[in-house]
Amino acid sequence: VRAFAARRVEKTYLAVGVVQDGASLTGPTIIDEPIQAKPAETEVEPLAQTADFALLRCKARTGRKHQVRKHCAALGFPLVGEVSPPKKRVIESPSHKGIMLHAQTLRVPGV
Repeated sequence: VRAFAARRVEKTYLAVGVVQDGASLTGPTIIDEPIQAKPAETEVEPLAQTADFALLRCKARTGRKHQVRKHCAALGFPLVGEVSPPKKRVIESPSHKGIMLHAQTLRVPGV
């Protein structure tokens, strides 16, 4: 628990986002955008991108609820399976149900 509070736990996720409005990342990008008036920081790195989708590696440096989903959407990559405001429609994949967000690694120092 102390490692989480001290922000020493490394949390890495893989996500598939929908490219909106020509969004593009050329390398790792840090988004530092508060969530519910609390600090929230995520590093987002593009691993692959087509005209419609992007595979993203996301490292959550803080642990806010829905942090990775909100930060990907703020960069122009709402996740497949997510509700995309303001249109309030679900971004769907014909071959997958649910949100395309996978916890890849969780590293706790000393464990």
